[in-house]
Amino acid sequence: MGFDILAIEPAVVTDEEFPAWWDRQSAWSEQRDYNDPAGATPAIQLFMADLAETFPPMNGPLRPSEERLEADPELDDRLSDYSIGRQFVFADFGFSVDADENDELAERRFMQLAYRHGLAIVLTTGDRTILRPDRDPLPDWVLDPHG
Repeated sequence: MGFDILAIEPAVVTDEEFPAWWDRQSAWSEQRDYNDPAGATPAIQLFMADLAETFPPMNGPLRPSEERLEADPELDDRLSDYSIGRQFVFADFGFSVDADENDELAERRFMQLAYRHGLAIVLTTGDRTILRPDRDPLPDWVLDPHG
């Protein structure tokens, strides 16, 4: 199935200002390599390092080595496409994440790690709901996969 999701530094934009802010960010006009977390905020860098352990990027310096891919054949099914800005990570899990089970695991892991690192989450489907760690609890299905 696949899905897109976004983690942002929560102080960078209000809920009301988000659509215009995201339009500017998604023009990809920063002078940077969007595959590399270098130059992003410390929280974004730590978030990406943790996320890459389970769902590594297809490109950039956090991409797994050929040796790691050969040692873990299932890892190839979890390679994901990320665009890393200074204050956000946009994840497109539709490229390589295989099967609904990995899809749900990717979304759950993304959300848990974003909150762990103090990042807000933007659900890009529907009305672009923004979940902020200082005001919104994570949904129960994220916290308890069996509940």
